[in-house]
Amino acid sequence: MEKLSEFRNRAKAELAKWRASEREKVWREIAHLTNAREEILAENPFAYQTHANLLSDLDQEMPRLNERSRAICAEEEQDGIKESEIWDELG
Repeated sequence: MEKLSEFRNRAKAELAKWRASEREKVWREIAHLTNAREEILAENPFAYQTHANLLSDLDQEMPRLNERSRAICAEEEQDGIKESEIWDELG
């Protein structure tokens, strides 16, 4: 049982580290897109039509990134539920 707990804790730590890394990538990408959008509009706030396609592309990326962020959170939540169920079975 102790070895199983050690293995599980190690695997959980690695998974948590991977998820944190993925979450950080998503946040950096969101920040990059937001900054790019603001930069385009700051250069010439009246040239929205000139940059409409680029701005549209940037806007379309945001839902994908938000969905990825939500998926990571959902995975963590599901793992917590599964772990709780396992401990309930053992205890």
